[in-house]
Amino acid sequence: GMVDVHSTLGIGTTFKLRIPLTLAIIHALLVTCAGERYAIPQTSMIELIRLHGDRVQTGIERIHGVRVHRYRGKLLPLVSLTQVLGGTEENGESINIVVLQADQQQFGLIVDRVNDTQEIVVKPLNKLLRGISSLAGATILGDGQVALILDVTGLAELALGDVRQLTAGAAEVDSESETTSQDTQQVVLVNGPHGERFAVPLSAVARLEEFPATKIEW
Repeated sequence: GMVDVHSTLGIGTTFKLRIPLTLAIIHALLVTCAGERYAIPQTSMIELIRLHGDRVQTGIERIHGVRVHRYRGKLLPLVSLTQVLGGTEENGESINIVVLQADQQQFGLIVDRVNDTQEIVVKPLNKLLRGISSLAGATILGDGQVALILDVTGLAELALGDVRQLTAGAAEVDSESETTSQDTQQVVLVNGPHGERFAVPLSAVARLEEFPATKIEW
């Protein structure tokens, strides 16, 4: 396993214990890709997104050769599980995206179908397969079939390079938009005594109150 210790002077210390998957029963999301089922640990999963119809074309862009999706105001790099596994991605009427967290970075994993969630017992991989960084183990499902468990961090590194650089291209675009947004600010519009309009920066406003002028004292 792994122990991470983060200390902040005067505040405290946070300990993160990561138990080896081979010793754990985990909650996992089962997905299908190229006719095979795979398990994704739910601890790495943030959200599920389904693009349908026109959004299949308009919802995905390319920046510096990387496919991205605009997700909650940011650019989310996309990885196709089919392509990572060496297959050919098929164009369909919809796209299923599993938003994952790899270390401190988010990315989207495109899969053919999202099945359901299950509690699974993790089995270690055979020594012949342990060198595959995108796999963390295997599990036997209720129907007796074997499903491979994906290693989210290894999958990100394999598909997009160093996980800390997943959004390198996207960051350049975001920085341009941030530069533009620095010239704008939210304000409260008020009327002056002669009908003039004034703007007060919202950051300087604590609250708004309305009361009769007779309540003002000198």
